[in-house]
Amino acid sequence: MTPSAAPRLVAWRLAGYYGAVFGAGGVLLPFWPSWLGAQGLGASEIGVLLAAAMVARILATPLIARVADTTGERKRLVVLLCAASLACWALFPVVAGFWMLLIVGVLAQGSSAASMPLVEDMTLGAVRASTRDGVVRAGEGLEYGRIRLVGSVTFLLAAALGGVWLTGRAADHVLVLMIAGAGWVFVAALLLPDLRPTERLSIDLVGGLRTVLTRPGFAPLFLAAGLIQASHMVYYGFGTLQWRAAGLSDGFIGVLWAEGVVAEIALFWYAAALMRRIHPVHMMVLGGAIGALRWLGTGATHDPIPLLVLQALHGVSFGATHIGALHFLRERAPAGLTATAQGLYSALAMGMLGGLTMMASGPLVSALGAAAYFVMAAMCVAGAALAWWLSGSTRTHRHPAV
Repeated sequence: MTPSAAPRLVAWRLAGYYGAVFGAGGVLLPFWPSWLGAQGLGASEIGVLLAAAMVARILATPLIARVADTTGERKRLVVLLCAASLACWALFPVVAGFWMLLIVGVLAQGSSAASMPLVEDMTLGAVRASTRDGVVRAGEGLEYGRIRLVGSVTFLLAAALGGVWLTGRAADHVLVLMIAGAGWVFVAALLLPDLRPTERLSIDLVGGLRTVLTRPGFAPLFLAAGLIQASHMVYYGFGTLQWRAAGLSDGFIGVLWAEGVVAEIALFWYAAALMRRIHPVHMMVLGGAIGALRWLGTGATHDPIPLLVLQALHGVSFGATHIGALHFLRERAPAGLTATAQGLYSALAMGMLGGLTMMASGPLVSALGAAAYFVMAAMCVAGAALAWWLSGSTRTHRHPAV
């Protein structure tokens, strides 16, 4: 293997994992609530089940991230987590009742979610190692956005094709797809490169978490990113159910989910060029502002044409926020604590805030219907305002491309 070929092989193996995870997510996010609904659960119970899996990140992800930073392990931990997730998905055909579904769901989705910060850290570390002077030159090095966009492509295909395939079929077929997806993720984990950090710190669990949380700018960044990302919870949990109730077909709903990812793919493709020109927290401000516009429109209409336009904004409401937060954390995290920083981002921004918002989404949708999206718009405004404040309190400097 030539030196120039090695980075490309690493990139494709990392991209394969993103592809598997987000391909499974292309079925999970739009169609899993419909399977839960077919088990006789109401909107509030579905909200609790979806939220509980996210809240599981709060405990599991920081602990696993600290194990990763302490031992230097990444791949083996990811493989173990994916194996546990697959085993739990395989239990769904034989469990019934709210509490059993809750327990198995937390284990299945919590295990998978805990693996993502480790893979994100592996990818960003490989990107940094492949650059010279912090700049990715044409034909050289790796770019995070172009590795990550493989996941966006597979999410798009899975959502669109899954919607078409599920049209007219029983809800049990959603579970078949989810078990197959978990198997795909496990195989992709086995194929990951065994990348390890060059530095490790001898520091206990509490000390490592405290070091990251007290790092200047980290706590407000977790809150700002969390508010913007959590604003997607009504859409994730109840978008499909509401659109079905409005008379939209499963095929068109699948297209809506997939169509929004096209803009996300474009953003990830040009992420390196954008991040050389835009400060990470300014990317988050953009994500929050566009997110507010998106949710105001989504709450106001169920007409197909406006929804097609509004769904394209997902590339910015999610993508710009995600890229900005990851970039900020990777560049400012203490050496030897990069996985811990990613783990806390996943636990606090996506787990705690996302989970609590998902839990509140059921009652919000029951009480307000589509107007629940207006609450999500307010969260975006708050997140964008906090990110704007953070940009003024944080010294701007040039960031390597991701």
